[in-house]
Amino acid sequence: MIKLLSRDKDGYRLCLMSIAEIYKYIYKPDKTKKNLTYADIQSEFIEKGMVADGIDEKGLAYYYVGERNGRYFLV
Repeated sequence: MIKLLSRDKDGYRLCLMSIAEIYKYIYKPDKTKKNLTYADIQSEFIEKGMVADGIDEKGLAYYYVGERNGRYFLV
């Protein structure tokens, strides 16, 4: 479930997404990254030095994601 944090007048939205949602909305539409697994994505985040922006009570990591005009991107 995508958690909406804020909405701008210009249509920019800031959300929190789990790895599964990041895969679905960012990696799957990209044909070069479509075959990556969740572990590959998590490893890529660790290599880039990205840490989780939030963790829920079950231990699921969430990351900040921006959305504008139907396009999602990591913040």
